Amino acid sequence: MVGYYLYGAPANGNTLQGQLFLRPLREAVSALPGFEFGDIAAENLSRTLDEVQLTLDDKGRGEVSTESQWKETHSPLQVIFQGSLLESGGRPVTRRAEQAIWPADALPGIRPQFASKSVYDYRTDSTVKQPIVDEGSNAAFDIVYSDAQGVKKAVSGLQVRLIRERRDYYWNWSEDEGWQSQFDQKDLIENEQTLDLKADETGKVSFPVEWGAYRLEVKAPNEAVSSVRFWAGYSWQDNSDGSGAVASGPCHAETG
Repeated sequence: MVGYYLYGAPANGNTLQGQLFLRPLREAVSALPGFEFGDIAAENLSRTLDEVQLTLDDKGRGEVSTESQWKETHSPLQVIFQGSLLESGGRPVTRRAEQAIWPADALPGIRPQFASKSVYDYRTDSTVKQPIVDEGSNAAFDIVYSDAQGVKKAVSGLQVRLIRERRDYYWNWSEDEGWQSQFDQKDLIENEQTLDLKADETGKVSFPVEWGAYRLEVKAPNEAVSSVRFWAGYSWQDNSDGSGAVASGPCHAETG
């Protein structure tokens, strides 16, 4: 981190405050648009890592670092630093920096061959993108085994599984949140196959689906897992058409 004033003097002695966040990086390879990487069912991938407060040195520089908390993770991640450099009068200049983390030499990537819709997620009171395929049709996907630069690698023995996510919903009451809809989920393996890919090859798989929630999961020989959730048939959540209608100063900062 380096800070300086517009007239060129270093912001030595100025205070830097900020936070480090960890987020999943689903579309991690810009050279492969539409392909998603990482296990969508993995938990605790989105969290705050550290609070940052430091004083820049006499050259207006400071170092922000954090210990690795993702050694066992097989999904691409992004470390985000959101920081504010304070002027002597206390006014902040805010900047954001991002660092991608690619956890293996290569990972499986999945791209649905059907469109996503903006649907209302009542659990978060927000709209989310969700792939939706017709009930009683075949759900088709493109599969790759790629490095971080988008080079498609040869691989033998990719395990592809179609999983039905059966959800039993119920209402739960708490004094803090009132009535909340929750569910217990059971994963039912409905179909599976093995896929071999040559270098620079994109594989294709297709499975018949009925109405409901599904997850396609691809596991590589290196134990890396990528998965995509999708819905088959009409979902009441898409009736909102994505609307959710159910109810710089004298001090300058750079990262690098």
